[in-house]
Amino acid sequence: MKTSLKKIIRFDYLSKLLFLIAVISIVLLIGIVSVGELSVVGIILPVVIVSVALVVLRALAVKKVLDRIINNQVQGTVTGTMRNNGNFYVSLSYEFNGETYNKRVILLIGPILRLKLEKMKTMNLLIDDMNPKKAYISDLYLK
Repeated sequence: MKTSLKKIIRFDYLSKLLFLIAVISIVLLIGIVSVGELSVVGIILPVVIVSVALVVLRALAVKKVLDRIINNQVQGTVTGTMRNNGNFYVSLSYEFNGETYNKRVILLIGPILRLKLEKMKTMNLLIDDMNPKKAYISDLYLK
């Protein structure tokens, strides 16, 4: 099983948010350049560079963690789901090294995947052994 940057950007909340900011800033830059208003390029160009760099850094950091903890898989129990303002929250309970943890994962996902996740009673999780409070839903990141 492998992790991919595409899946990380798709399912990691912060990566997806940074990706959306990068796309919007790139579209703004293209629009500004096509209109010919080059005086504003000095403002939007650093935003594009920083946002793209942040997306890459976040995705690579998550990939590094996922590659390190790929063997720390446990079964988690879904204790609840909630939708709020386009976000989807999954509350999970899992046991790692004899201790029980509760985690709430926030996702920006579409309606079909949301319906699928709402029906699940258990999920496979990847647990960070250095910080067991961090859990990643391996069903989303690994295939």
